[in-house]
Amino acid sequence: MDITQLVRCPNCGNYAQRRYFYREEIMGVVCPNREIIQTECSSCDYLMVVCSRNAQVIEAYAPGIPTTIHPKIGQKLTPQFEKAVLAKAIG
Repeated sequence: MDITQLVRCPNCGNYAQRRYFYREEIMGVVCPNREIIQTECSSCDYLMVVCSRNAQVIEAYAPGIPTTIHPKIGQKLTPQFEKAVLAKAIG
């Protein structure tokens, strides 16, 4: 399987390329059947590579998306912090 589609970029809205393919070896990633989806936009440099079976993110890069919640290194994630992250993500 190696399928390529033209889709809209979820980051900037321009046209992006989405590719469905198999990858033989994925270091440290559990991906049943090794079926991968890669979305890449040359306009904004967006990249998202996920397992098509369990949606586990293998690689991601989106320079235009700001990260506003930063836990400190070694910080224990409390239920309140996790709730704040979810509330921020949902909007």
